Amino acid sequence: MAGPVALRCVLAVVRALPDVPVVACGGVHDVASALTYLDAGAVAVQVGSALLHDPTTVTRLRADLAARLDPQEDA
Repeated sequence: MAGPVALRCVLAVVRALPDVPVVACGGVHDVASALTYLDAGAVAVQVGSALLHDPTTVTRLRADLAARLDPQEDA
């Protein structure tokens, strides 16, 4: 799950500055948390602490996001 405080901050910045690209961070460890931030208006997400627990997190997230955002890419 995306961090609730960070998510509120992303939403506030996206609403206040709609032309500014926002990169979200905090609690990104799976596709659901990444999509929460992207759905809130972030253009990208940062993965940090999750890499300490699973060094393959970025590779897994990239594949999962690609499959969710562009289902034809796997075909």
